[in-house]
Amino acid sequence: MHTRKAIIYTIILLLAAIFVAVTYIFGERLSGKFMAWDETRRLTAAGADPRHINPPAQSDDFDGPLSPVWKFNTINGDGQIGRAPAFHNTTVVIQDGSLTITQNFDPDFEHEKPGRGEPAGQRYNNASLIGFLGYQPIPGQDVLFESKIQLSSNFYGSAGFVIQPQGTLLADGSFHGRFDNQAFTMFGIGFIGPESNMHGKNGTTLERVINWWPEDVEELDVDMHKLHTYLLRLHWVDPQTWLGTISVDGQPLSSMSMPPLGPLEVHIWGDNYSVSTSALGITTIAHQNGETKWIRFDSVSAWPETVPK
Repeated sequence: MHTRKAIIYTIILLLAAIFVAVTYIFGERLSGKFMAWDETRRLTAAGADPRHINPPAQSDDFDGPLSPVWKFNTINGDGQIGRAPAFHNTTVVIQDGSLTITQNFDPDFEHEKPGRGEPAGQRYNNASLIGFLGYQPIPGQDVLFESKIQLSSNFYGSAGFVIQPQGTLLADGSFHGRFDNQAFTMFGIGFIGPESNMHGKNGTTLERVINWWPEDVEELDVDMHKLHTYLLRLHWVDPQTWLGTISVDGQPLSSMSMPPLGPLEVHIWGDNYSVSTSALGITTIAHQNGETKWIRFDSVSAWPETVPK
């Protein structure tokens, strides 16, 4: 009898140990997938407004002061927020028809005080610009977002040209959220340095991120160190579904479906953030500190386009 009880207790303890191990290994992945599922459910239930009126075509060729199509810019450094053209070790400069975001070597990087959690938030060096507000696809009308982009040969960290729900990023550098959580949902082009990977992929990527979780990441055969024209097209499928397509230099490369995101904003950025995702889905986050590197935008444009229904 005692032997039988001992066997039962051993089995229970073994199952509990397996449960704890599985939860530890896969907990982050399951949590991320749940958050993405929950946000997708919310967005789908809300649907998109088929009567939305889009703004006219807008563009910035960076041939003068920063255009008013940009709502604001932020620069992170040492855990604080600054503004263009320079703060901490980051600059945002318009010159010769280009806007260039640069991160320089940060001499105080190793000594900047840790924030809450790891890695230290003070070690996050970033510049973001938010603009081109209010576009979304509707029946019979796509919306398109285009930019000419090139990155330095020694690029590290991450950068991007994406669209996201209007009001996602606030002027103080924080992300708007619901239930006191900071949410980040986007679709577009991500540039990931060689020290990083997103589900095993880096370089030039097409990404659909829902509530911080990278639901779909596709590595594109595009050399990010050369100047290319990137075009994002969003198409209305129905009130619960949009289709996003990426073209590079006029060549369509890939498409992804997504829930409706509502009126949008354009987000361009460059930072020193690095991430590694293991085969088990465990994500390790760090920050890089290297020699001067940059991302250059020669233009950014957005416009609606009538298509057959």
